[in-house]
Amino acid sequence: MVDTNAPPSTRVRAADSVLDHAKQAIVIEDVEVRVAALEEAAELSKIEEGTMKTINLLRRLEALEQQFTSEPIVLLMPDGRTETLPGHSDYVLDLLGRAVREDRTPKMELIAQSKSSREPGGAHMIDLARALLNGPAEDPSRQPA
Repeated sequence: MVDTNAPPSTRVRAADSVLDHAKQAIVIEDVEVRVAALEEAAELSKIEEGTMKTINLLRRLEALEQQFTSEPIVLLMPDGRTETLPGHSDYVLDLLGRAVREDRTPKMELIAQSKSSREPGGAHMIDLARALLNGPAEDPSRQPA
């Protein structure tokens, strides 16, 4: 690049290569900073004896993805089959809100028809949604006044 005897095309190619490597380094540094911020937010940073434990970037990303990816909700249907729904918290809260509004989408109908469910962390939000969708059980012994 600085050799004045080299042909101009070679010097341009060398400069282009240096700039390309610099750009890649900046991108990697940016990703490193972003991953570190996510780790801090997710409390995944491990400090041992006052120094940061070094893990390669790919493993750190995989750990973060696993932290934010949830198991699905499994609906157990009366005929023995199962249906699955995404299990992330926003989706479950959305389903509960739809049940409160008595929204009858196909997914809500599946919940209403199911007999039980398995949710991430042993939660029972879908059971509550099912109860809201199906309403109170009628007591045949009670006659309206």
